Formats: sequence, C-alpha cells, structure tokens
Amino acid sequence: MNSNSKIIMFTAVTGILVLSILAISSIPVNKISAQCPTSITIGAYPNKGTVGFETNTLPVSLSGALKTCGEPMGNTFITITGIDGPDMQVKTSNSGDYGIGVRLSPGVYTIQAIYEGDDQNDPTSATKTITANANPQNN
Repeated sequence: MNSNSKIIMFTAVTGILVLSILAISSIPVNKISAQCPTSITIGAYPNKGTVGFETNTLPVSLSGALKTCGEPMGNTFITITGIDGPDMQVKTSNSGDYGIGVRLSPGVYTIQAIYEGDDQNDPTSATKTITANANPQNN
C-alpha cells in the first residue's frame, strides 16, 4: 500500500467516525434514555360513612405519595379529580407525600390522584372509591 492509499484510507475512516459521532450527538437525550417509571398512591379516611346532620357532608382526608424511579418526588403538583367541586391541585412535600381534606355530599365518588408526567417522568394515576351515605335525619 503506497502512502497515497494510506492517506485516503485514513481520511475515509476518520470521516466515517466523525459522521457517526455527529449522528449520535444529534439524537435528543430523551430518545437515548428511557423515562423513569412513576407511581402514585391515594388513600382516603374514611372511605365510607354517613354525612353529618348539620353539614350534610362527609369530611374525608385524602393522602398518598408520588415516586419516580423508586424515589420520592417532592415539590411536584398533582391533580385530585372526582370530588365535590372543581379539581384541586396539590403540591407534594419534600418527601413526595401529599394530603388534603375534602367534604363530600351524599353519593359515590371515584376520586383520582393524577400526575401528568414530564420529559423525565411517566404520567401516572391512582383511583379510590368513596361512599358518602345520606343521613336519614336530614330528610
């Protein structure tokens, strides 16, 4: 192999490597790395009961936790749906926990805690059914 052939081969290999590096570097980071699995829980206390005589509502404490990649996901907003009134935004604590009190009129409620997800974390939701029975004294 003469020196001109070696230079041409070296240039060709170098060009292929440079093009490969450019191709890889142009792929967005979120296409290379998968999103973290995200999970949320929701609990209710009580999850059933009779509404109060004077208030005609059942006070319920909703609580749960948001995690991503198995770690707490703090200072993140989640949405609570399915309650009396408009949906509520709740911010998780530094340790990923959240809690909120609601008052429910008589009925059966399917309440959801929803995290919409972002570039690094998958969306997730959890559901809890709560029954608020009518108080016969209120009729």
